[in-house]
Amino acid sequence: MLKKLDELIITSLENKNIRVYNHILWSAGETLINNFLKRQHELNSKDNIVIFIVDDYEGMIESYKNQIILRTSLNSRHRLKNEIVLPYIWECSDTRFQPLPKSDLPIVSFCGIATKYRIGLITKIKNNHQIRDNFILRQHFWGGDPHNKQIIKDFNDNIEQSHFVICNRGAGNFSMRLYQTLAFGRIPLLLNTNMILPFEDIIDYNDTFIIGNNENEIIEKLLLWWKTKDIVEMQNKCYELYETFFKKTKYVSHLYNEIQTKLII
Repeated sequence: MLKKLDELIITSLENKNIRVYNHILWSAGETLINNFLKRQHELNSKDNIVIFIVDDYEGMIESYKNQIILRTSLNSRHRLKNEIVLPYIWECSDTRFQPLPKSDLPIVSFCGIATKYRIGLITKIKNNHQIRDNFILRQHFWGGDPHNKQIIKDFNDNIEQSHFVICNRGAGNFSMRLYQTLAFGRIPLLLNTNMILPFEDIIDYNDTFIIGNNENEIIEKLLLWWKTKDIVEMQNKCYELYETFFKKTKYVSHLYNEIQTKLII
């Protein structure tokens, strides 16, 4: 439930005005999250403290004014003023793929579970003769064996062999695959589920990858991009976005600025 937070993040964020809780609250669920925040408030009700939460829960939580909460799963309808969206940066590759040259048809990949937020786009792409699908559908998270080298290779190869990657949410209202895809230098496809993306005030995501309010909108944008944009350049642009904002050394700098804004509020 508690995992050690990267020392780089702690030392980069702490100053005389804030301190950082040195563990991540991981996969705890609503009740344990609220109990944890209450306990932290009982121990420290005055100092500003940054708390990291990696969890699928997207509803409102019971936090306190001196707490700045970073959460992976957030819904824009429930977001509190002291909450910041936390990108999932812990399982991204350190090595990007070379851009995939344009082919006769756009290739869209997905390797994972076809959840209710993904199955619609998967089905429409499979039935679209203008798109080539590259899908590996699993019954369990990471095929039920997350440390299996062949399953990991299948996942990575699936992304490498495609121009676009379906990055719709899973159980939580966030996407690990989104950051993995950017790190590999491929173009995400993302269904808008009231998800909040990091640093939205300074990043124009719609200019970097495809976001749609429904499956048809995503496919329409994909086909338009395929006709009008340099797909190799767009892959490079996706990697540049990751390198600029989500590599840990760069991420903490942008996060530090956002936290200072929260303190002013």
